[in-house]
Amino acid sequence: MKKSLLLAGVACLLSVQANASEIKPYVGFDIGGAKADYGYWLDGEDDTFVVSNFNIGAKFNKYFGVEFSTQASSEVDIEGMGDLSYSSVNADVIAYAPVNDKVDLFGLAGVGYYTLDLDMGENLFQDCDTHIQNQEVAFRIGGGIQYNINEKWAMRGAVRHAFIDNDYVESLTEFTLGVRYNF
Repeated sequence: MKKSLLLAGVACLLSVQANASEIKPYVGFDIGGAKADYGYWLDGEDDTFVVSNFNIGAKFNKYFGVEFSTQASSEVDIEGMGDLSYSSVNADVIAYAPVNDKVDLFGLAGVGYYTLDLDMGENLFQDCDTHIQNQEVAFRIGGGIQYNINEKWAMRGAVRHAFIDNDYVESLTEFTLGVRYNF
């Protein structure tokens, strides 16, 4: 039994090594906006966050890849409450559909760990700043289009929807434009 597992492991390593020439790692940066669907504590607010993403990923073949990213938003003023911002760390699986040599459509699904930060400042009940943080794991889906300028550089536009579902924010819809550098 142990020999069978060892042989299976070696076979997996060899098959990964054989396909390693197709793996294309990349780094990227995106900037855009996010629209929040607020929970009952902040119901009725209508603000747009400015967001920025830094990501690293790998395209395993022309149809499949993974991406890890970190994201931060601007603060928005929540009337009567304070300033709300968020950040996240994300992992997504990406399915590519090549249109031609230069253009790929893609869909993605993954998870994100979101930190919502509400800074209420000084309030009537305390002489100090009130600061509330709320962390949530959220399911993410999205898609977009990528234009491959050459073998090293690409431009990407994406839309993502994160299902956060807590007292402050129920979901976020993000729109981003960015660049990728392929190694």
